[in-house]
Amino acid sequence: MKKYILMLFVTWCSLNAFAQTVTEKIKFSVHDDDAEYSIRSSFPIERAERLRAIVEGMLGEASKSAAGESRWNTSAYSSRFWGNRFEANLDKKKATNHQIALFKELTTKLQEALDQPKPPRPPKQP
Repeated sequence: MKKYILMLFVTWCSLNAFAQTVTEKIKFSVHDDDAEYSIRSSFPIERAERLRAIVEGMLGEASKSAAGESRWNTSAYSSRFWGNRFEANLDKKKATNHQIALFKELTTKLQEALDQPKPPRPPKQP
């Protein structure tokens, strides 16, 4: 009987640990080149409120909001926050230096909130 209780307990602990790793899955990517800057992220739904507050703090009030989806649109960038996802695209040819710096700061704040390490920078070519 003790064996069965022990097996049941071990199985339960394993399933619990697996469930936590599945719900904590975080994806975060940044694309930065001469023409565009983009951010893509998905995260646990429990973190959505905190991340939405960061986005609203940086980009201001959404230009469109409906059914849990918020959008920010200007001539230089578009951003979308829905559920447990966020994506933003900045056209560097239309953006001001301030907007480019704003997106880079937004990236840093989102990475910090998600506890994501900063990607390494490639060495500069001579």
